[in-house]
Amino acid sequence: MQGLKVEERLGKTVRALGLFLTFMGAAGCAFGVAPGVAGPKTTLVVFSDRPLAGPAWSGLFAELRREATAESRSFPILDPDPEVVRGLDVVAGQLTENPIVVKLHGDCNAPVGVRSFPSDAPLGWVRREEGRISSFIQVDCTRVAQLISPRLLWMSAGQKAAAMSGAIARVILHEWIHIAEQTDHHGRRGITKPQFGGEDLLDGFESEIGVLSPGGGKGAGKSQPN
Repeated sequence: MQGLKVEERLGKTVRALGLFLTFMGAAGCAFGVAPGVAGPKTTLVVFSDRPLAGPAWSGLFAELRREATAESRSFPILDPDPEVVRGLDVVAGQLTENPIVVKLHGDCNAPVGVRSFPSDAPLGWVRREEGRISSFIQVDCTRVAQLISPRLLWMSAGQKAAAMSGAIARVILHEWIHIAEQTDHHGRRGITKPQFGGEDLLDGFESEIGVLSPGGGKGAGKSQPN
């Protein structure tokens, strides 16, 4: 990754809701803290620009909570048990705690077959506004699916769905750390590394891949969560 990708604009609905939620959180209304002090809880408000079935939502939310719990051990600034809600389920006037808006682009369903992957294409990104990293995360699900598809060939449909949810969740966690730490810094390994391969996005599913795949070989390709 070469710094944070700056996107010119978000969808009007997502941006308006995000600004509203950010205002409510900054005012301390949801969690009773002074302005400018982050609360201990975080709410991830997730939108998808394509329809997702109920099981896909529940699988993604479960993986987000699992990843948050695991990564909070290394990054205490993260909420280990965030509230995760669909953007369409947020009611006007609803109070949220330390909100982060997530927008999923493209096809977020598990890939079928092997898909070609564009070299160095970003998997996810955040944006800067007036010097600060805003609480908006965007993820390209189609690129995530392309990157992991070679490693899922020997999985069942249920295993593929779980792996896809886990991969998306890891991209979201990577971007969340950028927001929480207000830095574009990357680590040498783990969730903060600058480039992800299929094996990085499928951390936790490696045992299934090793058992199911004749060679357990690694899929090719690296990309930038950003």
